[in-house]
Amino acid sequence: MKMSDLYKTEGFSLTEQLRDRIVRDILNGTYLPGGKLPTERQLETCSGTSRITVRRAYAQLEKAGIIERKRSAGTIVCRSFRAHAQMPESIGLITVLPNEFSRQFVESVCRRCFQLGVLTSLCIPEPNTGEEQFTAACRMTSRGIRNLIVWGADDSIEFSSFERLRILGANLVFFDQVLPGPCADFIGLNNHDAIESLITQALKDGAEFLEFLDWPDSKLDSNRERRKAFEEIAARTALPFRVREIPDGIRSCDAASDVRRILEDCRKYAASAVIAVNSPLLLSLFRDKHEKIRFYCVDFSEKLHSLHGTGYAQPIREMGAAAVDALFEQCRMGMKWKASVQRFNGKVMCA
Repeated sequence: MKMSDLYKTEGFSLTEQLRDRIVRDILNGTYLPGGKLPTERQLETCSGTSRITVRRAYAQLEKAGIIERKRSAGTIVCRSFRAHAQMPESIGLITVLPNEFSRQFVESVCRRCFQLGVLTSLCIPEPNTGEEQFTAACRMTSRGIRNLIVWGADDSIEFSSFERLRILGANLVFFDQVLPGPCADFIGLNNHDAIESLITQALKDGAEFLEFLDWPDSKLDSNRERRKAFEEIAARTALPFRVREIPDGIRSCDAASDVRRILEDCRKYAASAVIAVNSPLLLSLFRDKHEKIRFYCVDFSEKLHSLHGTGYAQPIREMGAAAVDALFEQCRMGMKWKASVQRFNGKVMCA
């Protein structure tokens, strides 16, 4: 680390520049949680700064809880997850706006923040990948936004990166699609209850056959949970059932053949239930109702009216508010914080 590598930012002292460079190196994985940092002498030499500058930079990082200094172990990056204790003045929301569901979530987060007198900073990464979401989180954190809600893109997210962000004092909540593990709280739907409720409704409607529609090789924990729940619950009904994967090219000419095969399966029975992992998948395949077939899906959309379909409506307002409240709870817990998972039940609604 040479002096030329440090930020050349007017108004920032050498100590601040050195401190920020160390933070960047922690975030990009040069120094891992629990890993050793250079000695004062080594850092003085490789950065081209003075010993007093190095000491001040390390002192600031130690005070912030980012590093630990022990006579026996030297200077190391903290390995414990702690919460930033200052109550939020602003909350960063990293998400996309592809559909009605996500727009409702953004609205609910903003509404709750407004009630609490907190500003909301919205970031929409492009493309929406785990890597871009982490880049967005780093940018927000570097600008003083230490409380973040992330609608995880998919399981490509490197949670070790977010763990390093947590060690630097960022409070994190992940919503809906991917489970983050111990580095963040999680707010999501009770997917088991969603599938169980839809199958129960299908049985009440007289279904004699159950067909579950899913994306192939889903990269979302939420979708995998729904599929697993379907297989477990359907097996207990004694009804015939199957799981069908619909390829990503559902808007191509393959869609017609997929629909035809689904209808062929279902029309062998007096009454069948087609249950989709979510409403976008169901609505991309079917536009109109079909004789002897009823349609069900997780999520609820007004567009289900054309199918006379049944959806499992998610409590978006409650979930959005809970994501904001979880950040406040992290601040209150401070060093005692440990990651939690909150699951919400929705309700069955017929279009």
